[in-house]
Amino acid sequence: MDCDSNNSDNRSSFGCRYLTVDSDVYEHNAWDIIQWTEEQENLAKERILLNSTERLPEDSQEKTEILAQEYWDKFYSHHKDKFFKDRKWMEKEFSELFCSTSSSMHIMEVGCGVGNTILPILRLVKNPDLFIYASDFSAQALSILTHSDGYDSSRCVAFTYDITKTTEEIPCPRNSLDYLILVFVLSAVNPELFPSVIRNLVTYLKPGGVLLFRDYGRYDLAQLRFKNGQCLKDNFYMRLDGTRFIFSRKKSYMNCLSMLVWRKFKIKLIAG
Repeated sequence: MDCDSNNSDNRSSFGCRYLTVDSDVYEHNAWDIIQWTEEQENLAKERILLNSTERLPEDSQEKTEILAQEYWDKFYSHHKDKFFKDRKWMEKEFSELFCSTSSSMHIMEVGCGVGNTILPILRLVKNPDLFIYASDFSAQALSILTHSDGYDSSRCVAFTYDITKTTEEIPCPRNSLDYLILVFVLSAVNPELFPSVIRNLVTYLKPGGVLLFRDYGRYDLAQLRFKNGQCLKDNFYMRLDGTRFIFSRKKSYMNCLSMLVWRKFKIKLIAG
């Protein structure tokens, strides 16, 4: 893909939305690099304290772990490809995917869902050596992906993969990837499993490979919206459909990644 193409104009606003005039607050649905006041942070802490007072009972927590895959299959059966939008921000935040001059372009996305990252890459990256391993926990999501118009089986293989099962064999060879994409995935995993999950995933990167990471952060609006009674443990919640999310601090993610990743990596978070 030519990095000087017209697409650069379309994505120039992403990451450059700075709120300088308070009255403009509703001009966009999101702003960049907003510094919270102490009062705002205290209000967020109060909200989290309120929505985490009542915890789900132990048997319910065990159920969410056992039925996690079933809950995600039901999620995609219900929403199809209508819930998440294509990630246009990827072109700005992870531009190396679209501007790479390397002859090798082997990518794996973990938690690819219905293809909101994969399909734009297949469409925009013209590198003849591009090949993508698309994995997800949900077979239903992968069925939707592989039946999408933009899916190309000559450049991509899709397969189910539970990243918490670190001994599971997958089509992707170890030490083979130029890029590993981990976007809005770790937040759906039991935080106790973070180290083992990351330790296993990075073995698929070749030396010099790049881990591209982005996820929810502490005090994200999604966290503040949870109701009391949906909390599993500190900052870890279950939605009404059974799917789970944890909201960690950037420092927590960085500590986990820096201890385990000896290859080059890049980290991006929404908040926290």
